[in-house]
Amino acid sequence: SVIQKASSKVLPRCDAFLDEVSQEIVGQQHRMRQSLSQLPVEVFPSTAGIFSWIRLNSMSGETLVEKLAEQGVLAIPGSLFGESASNCIRINSAVPEERLEELILRFSSALG
Repeated sequence: SVIQKASSKVLPRCDAFLDEVSQEIVGQQHRMRQSLSQLPVEVFPSTAGIFSWIRLNSMSGETLVEKLAEQGVLAIPGSLFGESASNCIRINSAVPEERLEELILRFSSALG
């Protein structure tokens, strides 16, 4: 059928595009985790999805989320995912490399 012929031409291109996007996201996660390692936080080593999990010892996730919001950084408190994550936050890792230094400065300000 025409649909099968068209699919056989399009799907390999889609797969290559998705592989490229996936590799870029993994690279962004790696660069972000390296940048966050400069701060007094624990960054969980996961490459699943586009989010990074960060654990704090000095304040609750809710408090850090509020302080980050004041700095223009959006994050989600871990407590939304369960009580055991109350000292964690979840943040999008898909940050362009040219914005990482700014992000770290904002994080540092939020951490006080």
